[in-house]
Amino acid sequence: MRENDPLDGAVRPDLGDTRAMRADEDVTIVRHEEEVTFSKARRPSGTLRAVKHVDVDVVTETMPVNVEYVEMERTVAGPDDDGETRVLPDGSVSIAVLEERIVTRTETFVAERITLRKFTNVEERTVEAEVRKERVEIDDSETPGRVVDANQRGARA
Repeated sequence: MRENDPLDGAVRPDLGDTRAMRADEDVTIVRHEEEVTFSKARRPSGTLRAVKHVDVDVVTETMPVNVEYVEMERTVAGPDDDGETRVLPDGSVSIAVLEERIVTRTETFVAERITLRKFTNVEERTVEAEVRKERVEIDDSETPGRVVDANQRGARA
């Protein structure tokens, strides 16, 4: 219920003074109507959350590598072998055994930039509201059963 609303309360004549009217006296009745006004108000309708996730992919690649092996040749020591290191005919004294190892290195780089933009879209929405109007009916006591609608212009009882 609205405060001081002249349209609240069903049917009640606002005739002011209820004393008997004289034949030459006019009575004024105030009739009210409501108007409806629509407006817009902004309110939060939700939030957007952007979350980054890290996906891990396993990368497999087969590469050729060189591995050095030592071939050992055994010979029976002769009577003149003194057990010292010998210099071989090719000039080498000792051989270092080497192998290649695969070195894995990862590097982070900028892959893409993601830009989020917020925009406003105008949508048409239909709204309804009830509008109340007061209506005045005059019961003509001279002609029983005859009711005159006072809302029609020029209507007289």
